[in-house]
Amino acid sequence: MLTTRLFLYAVALLAPSVFLAADTTGAKRHAVDIRQDIVYAKPGERELMTDLHMPQGVKRPPLILFIHGGGWKNGNRKRCKLAWVAKHGYAIASIDYRLSQEAIFPAQIHDCKGALRWLRANQDQHGYDASKVVVAGTSAGGHLAAMMATSGDVKELEGNTGGNSDQSSRVQGALD
Repeated sequence: MLTTRLFLYAVALLAPSVFLAADTTGAKRHAVDIRQDIVYAKPGERELMTDLHMPQGVKRPPLILFIHGGGWKNGNRKRCKLAWVAKHGYAIASIDYRLSQEAIFPAQIHDCKGALRWLRANQDQHGYDASKVVVAGTSAGGHLAAMMATSGDVKELEGNTGGNSDQSSRVQGALD
């Protein structure tokens, strides 16, 4: 519980340094529109989805990509530990990735990078700004967030999940 609180405080303190466009003063709270079950890729028969938490009244909010934990074998995007941050003017994309019983590594990092490329390719359609992205995760998701932050352009870890190979999978910050 304490580590979760510390993690969430780190998000609140560090994310504003990357995203100056969002309301970081805490003075204004935004209603949040949750767009659920958006398919970003379909490796095999498995649909990988994202849920977008969009602050209302914020034009092109900056994007935070959240990766759930679960020891590589369980968990899902519905347990988004950062959903509350959307009230402060950030768009949050909570994503699926294939778990260890579904696909062997490096499929999981391929899925996360594929999600980011899809999010960048579709930013105009959904109304967020994906030019600068912070990735955050807990447990196994924290490991994937750290890998995303340190493996930009490492061919073996890029994969082709979801296509959009013309989009970058590099992130500008990470909270793991």
